[in-house]
Amino acid sequence: MDAKIQEFLIGGLLALFALIALFVAARAEGVGEYGALAVFAFLIGLIFYRISLVKHNNAGH
Repeated sequence: MDAKIQEFLIGGLLALFALIALFVAARAEGVGEYGALAVFAFLIGLIFYRISLVKHNNAGH
């Protein structure tokens, strides 16, 4: 599999899991709500980190 396709799929899966975590947070109560929000925030952070890697890798070209 091409590396760019693999990176795209990983980013898509991260976004999908973040969306699922947001839906879980909307339905949960108490600690589960905050746990799901923490997972959502972590996944969104990973997505932004991956975007920054792409920008830094393309800066040399």
